[in-house]
Amino acid sequence: MLSKNRDFDVSSYRLNDGRAKRAFRDYLFNQGFNNIHIVEDYYFDIAAEYKGKKHYFEVEVKNQWNSSWPEDWTELRIPGRKKRLLKKHKDEHSDTTLTFIVLNTDLTKAWVVDSEILERSPIGTIQNSTKEGAPHLEEPFFHIPITSARGIYLSPD
Repeated sequence: MLSKNRDFDVSSYRLNDGRAKRAFRDYLFNQGFNNIHIVEDYYFDIAAEYKGKKHYFEVEVKNQWNSSWPEDWTELRIPGRKKRLLKKHKDEHSDTTLTFIVLNTDLTKAWVVDSEILERSPIGTIQNSTKEGAPHLEEPFFHIPITSARGIYLSPD
């Protein structure tokens, strides 16, 4: 059964959430988006408009990704609990876009994944620890091939 999520990490959230949203908001502004709003409602992180069309973004920081993406990481993993965002988008905002953003720790680079890619990606658990029986070993993740994501630079290295 793929339903066990690890406990919410409050300290990581406090450290990363605000700075990640602000960094990506600034990126969107520099790309010509307007009416950019950071939202804190447990659904989409950022709402913005571009050329009259509404866009939603979910922004995360991958703490293990520093300056360079490791060559042996062939996939990007997004928590399976994000399925609720896909459902909300489909049910209530189907005339908009939903994009998932995964930033590195210094907020200079990101992977961009369109919701359609996420919907088609397999969900499975991962072995990301040497600690036997750790709850996060049972947490489901979307497995997105890196070739299906688009890399961007938020600021120069």
